[in-house]
Amino acid sequence: MVTGRHLVLVVLAAAPGCELRESIGATDPILVVHAVLNTAVDTQVVLVNWSVSGQSGPDYLAGFPDNPAAAAVGDAEVVLEHRSPPPGCATPTIRLPESAPGNAAVTAPTGIYRTGSWCPIRPGDQVNLIVRVRGRVVTGATTIPGLGTVSVGTRPGESGPDTVLVGRDRDSIWIATAGGTGAAVQYEVARPSGPFASLVPSSGYGGHSLLDAGVFSYITDTTGAVAIPGNQVVTDEDLSEAWDLLQPGRYYQLTVAAADRSYFDFARSTSDRFTGRGFINHLEGGIGVFGSVDPATRILKIVSQRRTPEEGTYRIAGTVDAGPVDLRLELYRGRLPYNEPFSAFVTGTWGGAPLAIGSVDGWFGVSDAFIADSFVVVGDDVASVSFEFIKGTPPDTVRYVVGGRRGPPGQPFSLFAYSGLGGVLVVDSLLAVQETVGDQPGTEIGRVPALIRPTLR
Repeated sequence: MVTGRHLVLVVLAAAPGCELRESIGATDPILVVHAVLNTAVDTQVVLVNWSVSGQSGPDYLAGFPDNPAAAAVGDAEVVLEHRSPPPGCATPTIRLPESAPGNAAVTAPTGIYRTGSWCPIRPGDQVNLIVRVRGRVVTGATTIPGLGTVSVGTRPGESGPDTVLVGRDRDSIWIATAGGTGAAVQYEVARPSGPFASLVPSSGYGGHSLLDAGVFSYITDTTGAVAIPGNQVVTDEDLSEAWDLLQPGRYYQLTVAAADRSYFDFARSTSDRFTGRGFINHLEGGIGVFGSVDPATRILKIVSQRRTPEEGTYRIAGTVDAGPVDLRLELYRGRLPYNEPFSAFVTGTWGGAPLAIGSVDGWFGVSDAFIADSFVVVGDDVASVSFEFIKGTPPDTVRYVVGGRRGPPGQPFSLFAYSGLGGVLVVDSLLAVQETVGDQPGTEIGRVPALIRPTLR
């Protein structure tokens, strides 16, 4: 049984690299509409904006004289029409209200129209979109695709559980679909949201984001079996650095989705930024996309052989401002183009409350962020360790920075954990021990000794 489904969609961006208003004739802005209906969610969203033009536009664009593309349309009539509604559907045709800005002080339109009270959509249903703005009309139509059956495993033809264990140095991820409808199938691997993201990584160094690293997306009109190698790597433009697409010690969300013709053409086509040629447009009266998808997901748990002394299992215990801590980390060295990163699966309790299953990202050799009354450096070599930990559900989250100098396996060592609560810096100390080294049993020490508060230097 698939327990959760989510799809990250490509969004068309009109962002010229230079301004040509003095060298080309001014044109009136046109409506840009983006909407991809999703069978797996209750809320459907339509985005409406004005396009970039060579002029500042009429009076209703006066607030955006430098970039009319930033002008969200706030006075649109956006209608979804269910041409084949399910039995009992009371509102086959519905007008979508505009979403209010997230900041109450902002009065500009958002251009985001959504509904959570529309009839469910099913494979085979036909839906129309109508957008009316100041005498202009944009229309589109979609037939909802169906994904059929999905099998995911580490061998051809295998159908694994909803969470698939993948050894990145030995396995490939085999995906097969059957009995589906639509024009194409999209495959995507990304960091998950929801309970598996309860421990959220921070941005990395050197311009790379640990949250965004390891994303794979591919759409094709060829159905059948697809294999994603577990040991696939990503390189920068000059091929000077490479890192693992799937980092061990992390969970990823695999999404497989059937796509209709409109969304497939939108996702596979590109547009010349000056002429617009190459973009396949199925809307009448505007540009963009009105399509639909039928997705399903699996969770991928990525592991690998652990060969270095720093890898293994760790236990962390003690007390923070929220209460007692008792964690176990299953830690793997990663390969990213900066510092010496690791990722770790985490289980246990933080602040006395059980954790949802999650993982953290951290670094060896950069635990230099611990503060009392001043900035304190606790280590700048491979023996030091640091990671960030986010506790709670947004917006009630607390960020803790955890780190210290790693001790020998089997020997307790101190970690600092600090958080900024209510503008006041709270510094606590924890005790950690490396219980196993690599994939071999290490020194099992049983209970971690009572908390010993280190002295800040």
